[in-house]
Amino acid sequence: MKFCINCPNSFQIPAISQPWQAKLTGREIANAIELADAPGYDIVNIGEHFIVPDAHFSLSGGHYLHGTVALGFLAGHTKRTPSRLRSHVVAVVASHRPGQSLGDA
Repeated sequence: MKFCINCPNSFQIPAISQPWQAKLTGREIANAIELADAPGYDIVNIGEHFIVPDAHFSLSGGHYLHGTVALGFLAGHTKRTPSRLRSHVVAVVASHRPGQSLGDA
């Protein structure tokens, strides 16, 4: 059996998020992940969406962390689960252009 935790405040979907999560700082999120890692949680999930249509805000929420950055941050705060970090949504590679500056966009 595998145990999984959703990273707090990585998304704000009303059906599965709690209001207190929106107030968490980066340090508090790191603490939560470290607490889950210590007893042996197997997987840490995050959600990621680049575009959320206005019509979907009430169900999907409008807040998501940047997946690549968030996974790197979380990996730095785990001992067991770095290889078991995952994003719910496959990143759209074309929207990640690491060599391009904002002035070139």
